[in-house]
Amino acid sequence: MAYTSGSYKALWDQVIQVLRNDAATIGLDAARIVAGEFGKNPPMRPPYALVFLEATTSPLDARGVPIDDDYLLTCFFVAEARPTQQEAIAKAYDMARQALEVLAASTLSVWFESRAIVLDTVEADWVVYRLEAHVTP
Repeated sequence: MAYTSGSYKALWDQVIQVLRNDAATIGLDAARIVAGEFGKNPPMRPPYALVFLEATTSPLDARGVPIDDDYLLTCFFVAEARPTQQEAIAKAYDMARQALEVLAASTLSVWFESRAIVLDTVEADWVVYRLEAHVTP
């Protein structure tokens, strides 16, 4: 499938829909799983998940045409550090772990590297775990 902005948007929407369909398993309301916008903060307080999809470099064939579309999926799972940061760390990690299982069980073509889930940010008021995967249409 050749890259088009329409196919990219459709794949991003499909990933979000897969996560929203199992939002209860992940530990969020479906409305709290949203497409992320680079450089913008979401208009909500934690807990929530931001989903980003970026086109990545694909191997080229002899004519210089990409062999396959490959996208980097990055999801940020944000939990409020109330009453404690320790509880927020556990909540954010659990959301990311459940999302990994939801994506792995889906019909999407998803693959994960060995460190798919990492602690991204710990602040006084919130904690973020990052889930990364590769998705092909």
